[in-house]
Amino acid sequence: MKQTSSKTRTQHMVELRIALENIPKLDKFSQSDPQVLLFLKDRYNNWESKPHGMTERIKNEANTKFSTSFCLEYRFEELQEIMFLVLDIDNHQSLDIKCQQEVGKGTITIVGREILTEKNRKITLRVQARNLALKNWIVKPDVFFELSRKDGGNKVIEDILVYKSERRNTKNVSWDSFVLLERDFWQNDGKNPDDYIRFACFHHKQNGKHKLLGESTLRVIDFLENEGRKQRFPLGGLSELLVSCEFEKTFLEYIDGGLEVQLNIAIDFTASNRDKNYDLHKNGPDETCYEYAIRVVGNILERYDSDKQISVYGFGGEFNNSGFVSHEFALTVSERLEKSVSQNQNVYGVLLIITDGQVTSMTNTIKAIMEAKREPRDIVHFVEMKKFVESGMNKDLPKAVLEEIPDQILEYMTKKYIKPRKAEKSNTFYEAFNDQSPPPYSER
Repeated sequence: MKQTSSKTRTQHMVELRIALENIPKLDKFSQSDPQVLLFLKDRYNNWESKPHGMTERIKNEANTKFSTSFCLEYRFEELQEIMFLVLDIDNHQSLDIKCQQEVGKGTITIVGREILTEKNRKITLRVQARNLALKNWIVKPDVFFELSRKDGGNKVIEDILVYKSERRNTKNVSWDSFVLLERDFWQNDGKNPDDYIRFACFHHKQNGKHKLLGESTLRVIDFLENEGRKQRFPLGGLSELLVSCEFEKTFLEYIDGGLEVQLNIAIDFTASNRDKNYDLHKNGPDETCYEYAIRVVGNILERYDSDKQISVYGFGGEFNNSGFVSHEFALTVSERLEKSVSQNQNVYGVLLIITDGQVTSMTNTIKAIMEAKREPRDIVHFVEMKKFVESGMNKDLPKAVLEEIPDQILEYMTKKYIKPRKAEKSNTFYEAFNDQSPPPYSER
């Protein structure tokens, strides 16, 4: 019998950055507009027709560095061939490679490093410039900045370009905010206290020989430790850059800050429930599908709610053969949701609607759901419980129902500019052995 290893292969990601030198001048009145495309081979050892990735286009430059990097998986056991195609982009309206000019001889430099997978956190940066040292006769300043990191271990490219801004026509500039990953700031292991970043501001020139207006450096560790504050990068004289950075918040930061996830449940009582061979609402020794869904989902979410009180509502129910079908729960749900998402309360509301999949008499319910579009949340996530029950994968049901909640919470908090509260100091020993503490929940 052939034995198979139970070990999974460790994934190694490699980042490649590109620089070009001595690009031929293919345009009659200006330098070439280079762009680099990366191609891989398919499983039949043929070059793929579509590029795996491409850099940004640089206008009118013969020697340039690209801020866009390529991320590839490194496989020791395979011969991995890659092809770079350098184009002069003249036809900006077409993405067809055949419509562009291929660049002839030149030098391409590739700098590679293993990606720091533990430093994938996103960082939003905002950059402003003040009192740039420009001549008074310059009508259109046309300035931009570059952010690079020092790569002391590489003798070919010492400064790795991480980001290049758009151009602005003023001496006092506020550039668009942009997002980088934490790993973009560090060299290799992300632990060197002497790693630093460099901000440089330029006056753009059509011939590609841009004039340096000033530059400034700062240790990476100092820059990131001052997250949330405006930091000065002097450029000489009165000129300076004001830079602020902010880490993307995590779901666990909100939980540590006391965020509660409040569960509300709505159960289907419409007429289709009577057409079953079994009673989905029966109160007996055997657990119904409705009860099972409530238990497996509620057992997780109640741990994130201090009072562990779960509000349960019904819809589509007829009371005492009155002929009147009640859907009035929707107003209560709306009020509860509106109350739940208050920043002062630090509570996030989740509504779990359980139906048999054949809902009837739902005119008012549909209307209520549409009206909920005006409420603080309008995300609807459908999970078909039948698939999990029939396949015997019951344990995967709560995962399917709840796995999107952390991302939804982060999306909402970001949209509303709600930051996590500062985590209170707690008794670590008590939390570690208290069975009422929240169960583990891994972020995607």
